[in-house]
Amino acid sequence: MLRFRGLLAGGLLVVAFATGATATAAAAEAGTQPTATAPGQYPEAPGQCRTASDSWRRADELPLAVRGFDEGTGLIGDGALWTFPDAIRNTPIYSPLTGEWRLKLPWFRAEAGTLHVAARPVEGRARFRAEIPERGWYPDLGFMPTTLAFADGGCWRVVAQLRRSKLVFFVSVPSGDGGICASLDEQLAHRIEIPENAAFYAAADAEYARRGCGA
Repeated sequence: MLRFRGLLAGGLLVVAFATGATATAAAAEAGTQPTATAPGQYPEAPGQCRTASDSWRRADELPLAVRGFDEGTGLIGDGALWTFPDAIRNTPIYSPLTGEWRLKLPWFRAEAGTLHVAARPVEGRARFRAEIPERGWYPDLGFMPTTLAFADGGCWRVVAQLRRSKLVFFVSVPSGDGGICASLDEQLAHRIEIPENAAFYAAADAEYARRGCGA
């Protein structure tokens, strides 16, 4: 997965899209948690936020259009829509610019169509939005990056859909001052001093001090 981890980790402070288009979804459809039944069971996420799925597939079981994106770990998805298993298990990063928790997520598409992503907390209500590139910025098939933005911590149920293909998974988002301070500490410890990041670091330093992080 080394080739695409750069897509997930790189551009952490600067949005990776050359478009300002944002697809906003209010809430995902209600439903029960999927249960893993096949080899390749997806492991439990941190805390009590379980992410289980029977949709993990090896390369020889994937659609031809996305088979080349598997780097030995398989992909997780359904029909025309796939991603890396590790990608949905990553911890979202706190942004002091928006006050959101942001998770970069790559998608590999076996059919053309419009990607829809919605999410809701397992408990309570909170705002969610998905940043999805406009049609034309990427080919209709294959790789497309997105960013999921969660307004609050907790366990979130996410539904991604492309045409008739749907993937449901859970994301554990840190919460409270402790989670925010830990995320800011990690980002400030690995500063990338370029002009485009100046506003981010100014906001991060201010919030780090305001919250008493590191005290």
